Amino acid sequence: MPERPKPGNREVYDDPISFPGRAREGVALFNGGEYWESHEAWEDLWREGNPTERLFYQGLIQVAAGFVKIQKVWHAPAVLNLQKGLSKLEVLGDPDVPIDLPAFVRETRVVLESLKALGRVRFEEEAWTRWPKIGCRPDESRGT
Repeated sequence: MPERPKPGNREVYDDPISFPGRAREGVALFNGGEYWESHEAWEDLWREGNPTERLFYQGLIQVAAGFVKIQKVWHAPAVLNLQKGLSKLEVLGDPDVPIDLPAFVRETRVVLESLKALGRVRFEEEAWTRWPKIGCRPDESRGT
């Protein structure tokens, strides 16, 4: 398997990103709060994809892992996974996929900043209420 590029390489990620049924299943699982299962749905797509797909799916997987850590009330691992996932997804900008990635990245960034602002102790004491969803691109929601 070729070496996986890292976001800091300033590589151009312009390969097409496939979004098969398994990817859509991952989105449905994520939106249902089944973060670990969404991670599992995307894993083969990450392993088998072109460099752009690998970056995309690894970013989604790491964000999902961050939400698994939030569910377990593990502050530092949640912050770390969200940071790693966002750093990958932000490199891609607004790729041609049926999800609204820029909106999801913005919402997840708010979660990350909230986690950091709370700190571990307050995070462990308060009920977490920020669970972003992965939405469709505006043109995809109309079925076009």
